[in-house]
Amino acid sequence: MRPLKLFVATLFVCLCASSQAQAIPITFSTQGTFDCYTLVPCVSNGNTVTVGVGPNTATFSFTGVPTTSVETEPTFDNSIAIPIIYGRITTTVTGTGISIPTELINNTSPRLLLRITLTQTVPTVGMGMNLLQITGAIDQNSSSAILTAGAFASGTNIVFSSGGAIRPAIVYRFADNTLLLPPSVNNGVTNVSGFVSNIPEPSTYLLLGTGLVGLGAAVRRRCKA
Repeated sequence: MRPLKLFVATLFVCLCASSQAQAIPITFSTQGTFDCYTLVPCVSNGNTVTVGVGPNTATFSFTGVPTTSVETEPTFDNSIAIPIIYGRITTTVTGTGISIPTELINNTSPRLLLRITLTQTVPTVGMGMNLLQITGAIDQNSSSAILTAGAFASGTNIVFSSGGAIRPAIVYRFADNTLLLPPSVNNGVTNVSGFVSNIPEPSTYLLLGTGLVGLGAAVRRRCKA
């Protein structure tokens, strides 16, 4: 009877651990505003900004995502991250376009920032923010402009607790995106993309590993008996 009790106990441990490391549905939405700090003329109106002067300008408009639901799989190293869209930037260029310099280390260089606010409502309620910077040249037919995540050491991740018993984390990760132009590519619409995943606490994996080891030992003892 003793090996049988050990078998049942370790099986219970495995089931408890696996119930914690499971898919978690999440619901979120986003909004975005531009912060304009450039030496060239720059006018920001919330989610729209125009950079340049006279006939040579570039206008960027951000559209956030409404309430969106996805299901995240558990992963310890983001290897099962789910691709998601945080919003879209529509780019319009007039004349010869513009060039936005790269930020210097001392933060005194001109810069153009997109501030994305993410609101999560499921499985827990929270709000986080990421700063993305636009740099590079952009004209009617080509673009070296890029949207870079994690400006000013804001990091590329927004992290929330899932509210679970072992409290796995919901991690939203932002990616860098090259800005597209009309009418050559996708009507000038760039997806602000990234990934989301749920990462159980290391204790969950430790619990699962302990249960598997114990389960193996119980099976061996039953075979010997």
